[in-house]
Amino acid sequence: MTLGDLADEIAQRRKRPIDDVETVRRAINRLQTTITEKIRQELGRPIDHNDVVEALPFSGASNVHGYRLNPRTVLLMADPL
Repeated sequence: MTLGDLADEIAQRRKRPIDDVETVRRAINRLQTTITEKIRQELGRPIDHNDVVEALPFSGASNVHGYRLNPRTVLLMADPL
């Protein structure tokens, strides 16, 4: 998901526009740091900053930056009904 897409989704849910997408980027960076620190503290596991929420590099000429759940380290399971 691109940073712009995330900002749009947040704005839609808040029913207020996002003034600066950099605010969203910084919030995601803080989330990555918090997750990394908690896993290290609680589980004593070595974990990298991008192991849960992975930052994707700028892509080609579009200059798009995005994020995703890291498919190498995050396993999602459906909740049985």
